[in-house]
This record gives sequence, structure tokens and C-alpha cells, in this order.
Amino acid sequence: MLQLFSKTFRNFSFPCLYLNIFLPLFNYTLIPARKKTFQLLNDHLADRDSSKPLEVLEIGIGGGANLEYYPKNCNLTVVTRTSFSNRISSKTLNVILT
Repeated sequence: MLQLFSKTFRNFSFPCLYLNIFLPLFNYTLIPARKKTFQLLNDHLADRDSSKPLEVLEIGIGGGANLEYYPKNCNLTVVTRTSFSNRISSKTLNVILT
């Protein structure tokens, strides 16, 4: 009932449920698929000039599950909707980039 009335609650509850309940349940299938997808990206980028940064746009970064798979020397632009995922993503990004 609360979710029907509060946009703030909706914006917080979905990412929280997704990151803490649904994602761990599906990780056993998502991780191999994610690795395969980024391997395809790396295969297609093999002949690029690695001194120039790769420009990447990620829409809906969520908890930042893809961050560890991006190639080195890449400029990542992130579009996300909720402040909850902004907080999580910035923490994850700081850990990975430092």
C-alpha cells in the first residue's frame, strides 16, 4: 500500500529488492552470460588503438555489476534513474578505479 503512494519508496524499494534478492538468485546464469558478452566486446576491440580511450554509455548501471568487465582505458558515461543506485555505483566505481 505504501508503494502506491510514495514515489520515494518505489524508487528505493525496487533497486534494493533487485540488488539484494533477485540478482543473487540469478547470478549463476548472469555471470557467465556477462563474461561472454564482454569477451565478444574485447574480441572486436583487439585491433583498436588502445592509447585512445573507449567511449562507453551504460544505461541503468544499477549496482555496477558490469564495471569490472570493461576494458582498460575507457571513459564510462552512466545514466541511472534512482539515487539508491547512484550511491551504490559510486562506491563500486571508486573501489574498481582506485
